Amino acid sequence: MSGFFSRRSWPCRFAVLRCARLAWLIAASISGLAAGSALAAAGDPVDLARDFLGRGAQAFRLGDVVQATRDWSEAIQLCRIAGARDLETEALQRRGEALATMGNLRQALEDLAAAHRTAGSLGEPRRIAIAAGALGNARLLARDPSGARPLLEQSLELARRNSLLDVLAASSNNLGNLLVSEGRENEATAAYAESAESARRIGDPSLAATALTNEARVLARAAGTAPSVDALLEEAMALLRPLEPERAVIFDLIAIGAVAADLAEQYQDARPRRVRAAYVALRQAALAADRTGDDRASSLAHGRLGHLYEVNGRPDDAAALTSHAEFLAQRASAPDLLYRWQWQNGRLQASAGDLQGAIDSHRRAIASLRAIRQDIPVEYRDGRSSFRETLGPLFFGLADLVLRRAAQLPAGADNDALLSEARDAVELLKTAELQDYFKDECVANLQARATRIEEVAAKTAGIYPIMLADRLELLMSLPSGQRLVSVPVGREQLTEAVRQLRTYLEKRATREFLPHAQQLYDWLIRPMLPALEDAGVDTLVFVPDGALRTIPMAALFDGEHFLIERFAVASVPGLTLIDPRPIARAAPKVLLTGLSRSVQGYPGLPNVTEELRLIGDLFGGRVLQNEQFQLAALEQELRQTPYSVVHIASHGEFDSDPAKSFLLTFDGKLTMDRLEQAVKFGEYRETPLELLTLSACRTAAGDDRAALGLAGIAIKAGARSALASLWFISDAASSVLVADFYERLRDPALSKAKALQEAQRVLLQDRRFRHPGYWSAFLLIGNWL
Repeated sequence: MSGFFSRRSWPCRFAVLRCARLAWLIAASISGLAAGSALAAAGDPVDLARDFLGRGAQAFRLGDVVQATRDWSEAIQLCRIAGARDLETEALQRRGEALATMGNLRQALEDLAAAHRTAGSLGEPRRIAIAAGALGNARLLARDPSGARPLLEQSLELARRNSLLDVLAASSNNLGNLLVSEGRENEATAAYAESAESARRIGDPSLAATALTNEARVLARAAGTAPSVDALLEEAMALLRPLEPERAVIFDLIAIGAVAADLAEQYQDARPRRVRAAYVALRQAALAADRTGDDRASSLAHGRLGHLYEVNGRPDDAAALTSHAEFLAQRASAPDLLYRWQWQNGRLQASAGDLQGAIDSHRRAIASLRAIRQDIPVEYRDGRSSFRETLGPLFFGLADLVLRRAAQLPAGADNDALLSEARDAVELLKTAELQDYFKDECVANLQARATRIEEVAAKTAGIYPIMLADRLELLMSLPSGQRLVSVPVGREQLTEAVRQLRTYLEKRATREFLPHAQQLYDWLIRPMLPALEDAGVDTLVFVPDGALRTIPMAALFDGEHFLIERFAVASVPGLTLIDPRPIARAAPKVLLTGLSRSVQGYPGLPNVTEELRLIGDLFGGRVLQNEQFQLAALEQELRQTPYSVVHIASHGEFDSDPAKSFLLTFDGKLTMDRLEQAVKFGEYRETPLELLTLSACRTAAGDDRAALGLAGIAIKAGARSALASLWFISDAASSVLVADFYERLRDPALSKAKALQEAQRVLLQDRRFRHPGYWSAFLLIGNWL
């Protein structure tokens, strides 16, 4: 798993995640159940507290984190009896840092926040600086970089102002970790360099090695920096050689080995030397961890060694090391390591031709990962989670293997079960991806039971494209069952064609889009046509993934006709992320909002006035336009009235960072979080919003993450479906299409997908708007019925 954190920020790099046994022991320690022996002992409580502080520190150095938390819990109890708030602060901080390494972030944050408050009340700059740094690190691990920043900056500022060189060294390293998470790599390397220099001056070789390794990890990403990385790693190794193999040193060695191994994979020059350097560091770490009995560190070192052998063509040695690492992870109750080695074993088995063994290992890895899903410390860059890049290959790996197995079997029940398993593996990834994008564990709470699309509506086919490295698998859900069609086009080639189509669709003065629209039709639609025709399908519901989210399937072209001329088209973020029930259309409560005038630097949308009037004539409803369309007024309306249709005719932006996504109001910007709060938690809201329409929003071309936000807008807003545009098309075309859509929506015989199809066909026949850049931008997302 990628990351940049070692030693002075163990919680941010080597989190040992919760299991039942450890959780019980930790809870017992925190609640004071383990404190009986100390309280019963004779002697001064302060002296006893100091003794337990020292015992805990020794246990932690030797890798016995559970015993360390017990000892520090004893110290906390004794300090409270004696009123020794200074020692209590230290004990709380140490226990908090230990709990963070175990993934118990809730309790860790409570301990560290208490330590920070107490340190502040004592007014001692050193204690405040140390406590702020520890709490900042924990917040960074908890995926809260905005909360971590002021704490880490406070720690660094106090260290500089009071010449606290040891705190300065640790704080600079911590700030470097934060800067890396924000994508500010040049500033991060400077912070790490300052940390290393300060650590050298105070004679802390282990911290210096940590900072040098972190700096090397950042530099390893940049072209032309390999020699500098080699030098940093060699210096870090030289600093560690004379040190005793305590826990900090072992993890430093593992970090050095990981960077050297990554460098060897990235650059072919000097590869043997870098592989050797990685082997030496990891081997030393494994031997030291074995000697100290630290199963977690030993598992990590052996597993990394196994990966080194895996990528260097020694599969038998790799398999032996990986199996041992898996055993150690189980013994250490470290599920965050267990899934990694199960996954690694699965890759090795697949390479050896053991297809069933590889499938079983991938299944176990996903099961282990799901158990700890919310506690995985995934790296953030520019505010974005890399869950897909880091862990997506595990889910796609299982889908790939299962589909290969299905292709070997005759059609039948077993085959159908395997197809469902492949789809479900990708579904799990989609759900996790949306949760990570919105940084909201509850964003998928709208999930209905997994319902096959053809069971909800006749003449409907669910199209589930699975893009793999060497092929495209098209999984169809049809009334007769599931069908699989394999197309020999790999993910990279398909993605490039998608990028080209999206670019040219927005160039409405040219027909450059045509060859790309035809190519994608040949890959995505033509192979399925016989089955679709046999089933009498007239509606296609796509579950797009990756780059496919950035294009409208309606614009695919068979050489004579666009897809929308033959099929109604809808899009869903995932089969289990939609409410499959038909919507109620009788007497809808409608809220109509929009901006016809220019505000906040955005151009006016003069056709909005007529757009809102036409929809109002059809359905009635409350209108907020221009000065009336203000944030407070909108939120009040959404909270006080359970509207079934909300129409927003205003500029909207969907960004890679959901915090930067918004809908423009007259006096501000409505974020996705505020929209969710206003809709979901309305005073009289008992049922979901039926339809949310955004008639002037856009996402950046080629930005899959921004498109992910658009795909999930219905879920985030608590709406059954959304009608929204991928790019801004002109309010003249938008107003015509949207008004026509609402007019047809009054017909109960037409689904929303059919209503949109008819509206797009009308625009297609208009000489002014026949280019797909006008009519295809609108997507129906979510419930299409």
